[in-house]
Amino acid sequence: MIVHLDQIPEMGFQVPELGDWAAAAVGLVLEGHAERVDGELLLVAYGDEIRVTGYIAAVVRRPCDRCAVDLVVELEGDVDLHYVPAGSREGEECGALHGSELEIGFYADGAIDLASVVGEYFALGAPARLACDVPGARVADGESCGALKEGVEAKKPVDPRFAALAGLKLDD
Repeated sequence: MIVHLDQIPEMGFQVPELGDWAAAAVGLVLEGHAERVDGELLLVAYGDEIRVTGYIAAVVRRPCDRCAVDLVVELEGDVDLHYVPAGSREGEECGALHGSELEIGFYADGAIDLASVVGEYFALGAPARLACDVPGARVADGESCGALKEGVEAKKPVDPRFAALAGLKLDD
């Protein structure tokens, strides 16, 4: 969903619903199938800066990064993102970024792509590894987690460069 800067009234633009475009963005970023994406987003323009606030929740089905069992992952949280026009920071001195400078995104051609906003929110907010033991994740369809069951090795093959360590025993 594309929203042009001139479509945002002074009191803000309430996104009517997070539809298929949001589910597609979440599925792409989290490498799974978004079964549900809900929430409310409000866009407010301050000059050429756009602030996106609200709340968003998603339920995604995807393989565990550790054992490849099918997971259902529930992620949710408050959204507070800031966007400025691409190229508006040109000419500024390059150096270390501080605080709020790290939380700025960019939009182009006077319009913001809300699919990119939703994708960015989940890309930044999701754990680096989505595995069976991550809060909000549960194994789908009553399967058991191969990585969490004692004595069961993950389905991922061992890197042959570490074969020499296979017999290593460590004292507790």
